Amino acid sequence: IKTKNNLLKKDSKPKSIKISNTQEIYDCKEQRIITLENLKLQYKTINIDYFIRQNSVYGRYILKDNMENSKILKQWKTIKNIENNTIERHSLKTFSEKLNINQTSVWNFFNGRQKKFKKKYIILNHITKP
Repeated sequence: IKTKNNLLKKDSKPKSIKISNTQEIYDCKEQRIITLENLKLQYKTINIDYFIRQNSVYGRYILKDNMENSKILKQWKTIKNIENNTIERHSLKTFSEKLNINQTSVWNFFNGRQKKFKKKYIILNHITKP
């Protein structure tokens, strides 16, 4: 049953996004801007439609135009290993996979409730922009 409440208004229709091979894409892990052509060289099966339907691709790549509104960018943190002074970028998922532990175990660390993790890792900064 169609009613006036569940019909789309002209203003609420989704905007169409045109993506070309030279579209700038931000890599949250390496903090650099690449083109779609470069991304296709790395991932053969990647499709342009992924960026239209989803906020990110592989939880790592986002459109540069959508950086200001992206939740994905805020999920990536720069983490320093105190023991050997190495600095890496991780999301909650990649950090827990690296340490081979459950994601719930590192949730407090990633959300700022815990300053150090296992007395070995600290977060240097939360959000960095290119």
